[in-house]
Amino acid sequence: MKPGLHERAEGIAHKPVYRISWPKKPKSLFGIWRVPGTEKGSGNYTKRLLRQVNIPPEANKQYRLTKKDAGVQEVAVFLSTQCTETHTEAILAARAGDDWFELYRWHVSWREVGSPRAAVCGD
Repeated sequence: MKPGLHERAEGIAHKPVYRISWPKKPKSLFGIWRVPGTEKGSGNYTKRLLRQVNIPPEANKQYRLTKKDAGVQEVAVFLSTQCTETHTEAILAARAGDDWFELYRWHVSWREVGSPRAAVCGD
């Protein structure tokens, strides 16, 4: 399977669940950003609209820079279905063609997402 985001199955609340596995070697998004190879990020994630998640200032800056690029068709936040007691991992990613590129990663309180924990975390 090609690295990146792949819609896997329908998850909780009839939202698609994505399997994420980022490439091990760096990729470039239109020569602007380099996505480092990483082992982090593998797992199951649900896709959310940007307005559904409180994104930090650094992620917002990346979003503003990215949305100006004509080659980017979509920007979304992906939330891990693996949660701690209070937080889950969030990834801001941009889709260009068939590929998704990680722009920013952080931890977010599942309470800030505005959904019950079970809907976010897949418990």
